[in-house]
Amino acid sequence: MRIAICIKQELDAKGPFQLTNETEKLDTSSLVTIVDPASQAALSLTKSLLPQGNHTITVMTVGNISTERALRTCLSMGATDAIRIWDSSFEREEPSAIVVARLLAAATKEYDLIICGSKSLCGALGFVGPAIAECHNYPQISSVSWWEIDHAGKALTAHRRKEHGDREVVRCAMPAVLTVDDDAAEAPYPSFPAMLNAEYAEIQVMDLAALGLTSRGIQDKSSGRFERYTPPRPRTKKASGPDTSSMSAADMMKMLSGGGGGKSSNSVAEGTTEKVVKKMIDFLKKNELLP
Repeated sequence: MRIAICIKQELDAKGPFQLTNETEKLDTSSLVTIVDPASQAALSLTKSLLPQGNHTITVMTVGNISTERALRTCLSMGATDAIRIWDSSFEREEPSAIVVARLLAAATKEYDLIICGSKSLCGALGFVGPAIAECHNYPQISSVSWWEIDHAGKALTAHRRKEHGDREVVRCAMPAVLTVDDDAAEAPYPSFPAMLNAEYAEIQVMDLAALGLTSRGIQDKSSGRFERYTPPRPRTKKASGPDTSSMSAADMMKMLSGGGGGKSSNSVAEGTTEKVVKKMIDFLKKNELLP
């Protein structure tokens, strides 16, 4: 049985995010890339539930050469082989979600089971998994926490996680597409020998020609494109000041020179303690601050 797990490399959400000086894109120079948590959960759950037998687990992603770090991480966690999908035509513009789904669908035609993370850290759209199922016309089960394949390998039974702790048992024919939430399984720590083997493993690279596709045939002409981000201008606060409409020129000059202008409403309470307290109480009562 051939199982394909579609993964995604993301920037660590714990890092400090900031825009570049041109305010057109994020400054990622100080950020660390990681395997998306939902992708890690998909691989871990597959490894724990896969029965003994002749099975292959292929991890694949769409991205440039930097995404091979995520593929090697998955190889160290138990994946059999890895495929990176990229074409020189993507250098000018990053492929959209529908293009990624079409690329992954073309690469997973010969697989019996396709597993994806439910939502990524970046967009959290949950789009790619259902889109792959739509391209293949396969049944799709989302938020899977457990699954089992029958002995004939023709059908699959899965448990879906629902709200308030409920579970739903779904059975479908194979091939099928499953999506896994990021907390469905805990990612294991790879051993040092496994990490060394992953570093020297060969990663297959497939372009559009290898997938039997053309750049014009997979482009999404209905979606928009991010061009530029312009932050809003700071809103100036209206400065409060004295009413100068009824002030004379002399009073205005006195106010500007620092001496103030007009009649001051401030007063100083002087005298004994009893007189000061009585004056303060009268002032509070006059301004209806005391009953």
